[in-house]
Amino acid sequence: MTASYIEINYLNNATKSVNEGITILEKLNFMEWLTFAYELKTDIYLKQKKYNEALQWYMKSEKI
Repeated sequence: MTASYIEINYLNNATKSVNEGITILEKLNFMEWLTFAYELKTDIYLKQKKYNEALQWYMKSEKI
């Protein structure tokens, strides 16, 4: 859902859905999917032109 929201520029919905997903993925320790969720979070920040935040999430993803 998050990727679709990003594509149509519904960034509030994208943020809400990715945050919910991250919470679940962290609890379940699904690291591969967590990396993908972090990358989606990066995409949201890039669309918002919040480059420092985007870089932080990208670096977080890269660590995994």
